[in-house]
Amino acid sequence: MTTNKLWSFAPLQNLLHKNKQTAVMPYEQKSIQRPTTVVPTIVLKAPMPNSVPTHQKLSQLILSGRQHHPQAVGSFVEQVTAGYYAYEQRTEWRTCALAAAYVGAFGPNAINERTGQSMVNAGLEPLIGYHPDMLTIAGPPLPINGGTAHHVRSVSATIQALNDNHGWTRLAIARWLAQQGL
Repeated sequence: MTTNKLWSFAPLQNLLHKNKQTAVMPYEQKSIQRPTTVVPTIVLKAPMPNSVPTHQKLSQLILSGRQHHPQAVGSFVEQVTAGYYAYEQRTEWRTCALAAAYVGAFGPNAINERTGQSMVNAGLEPLIGYHPDMLTIAGPPLPINGGTAHHVRSVSATIQALNDNHGWTRLAIARWLAQQGL
């Protein structure tokens, strides 16, 4: 055991200890006994219950996000003013199928004028487990030049082509993606 000297600042009104045998003067020096051996502390880290990544289906995100905004065709997101009279005018957003997935993941207020396809793809990647521009998929049979063809493109490009060029609804795109396991 080692002895360390510490200073005690006893208040003036408490000049006597509880045993009332010795008076303690202010600024009296006391000795404190401290152990010299150090007891090791063992910290066990339990795995966090939410640390295992759970991936969501892109089709489910599109289904939930399509309920918040009308569909945009020919643009990724589109800001429109609805209402004829000035007192009933309001600004609302239209979203394509991929932007609807972003809304399904992050809520209807996640869309703004700076929302772009690269931001959406990067935001969806940790949630769905792949980057929509990096995973290639054979698209559905589409009419091309009098016949049908399956295009092999990225998931993002396939969704964009179905939404903009072939007139598919976001519901139809989500159902097709669900059939593909995405």
